[in-house]
Amino acid sequence: MSIEDYDVEGADDEALDLEDADRINACLDSLPSREADIIRMNVIDGLSFVEISGILSIPQSTAKSRYKSGMEKLRKLFIK
Repeated sequence: MSIEDYDVEGADDEALDLEDADRINACLDSLPSREADIIRMNVIDGLSFVEISGILSIPQSTAKSRYKSGMEKLRKLFIK
């Protein structure tokens, strides 16, 4: 990204987004890896639970339950 592409007017919003992203990543790092990995695969990589279950060789229902459990923990950590 060149300096000309940087939106100076939206800089504060972008800084807040980066701060939130850093906080979310820190919270994700504190989760069990089996939950954090599934959240990252779904949210960041855009993989479906069918794809995740195939990659991790786990049932789709397990992928969904780990996602749900991890998201609940993530919300609690992020709110603190």
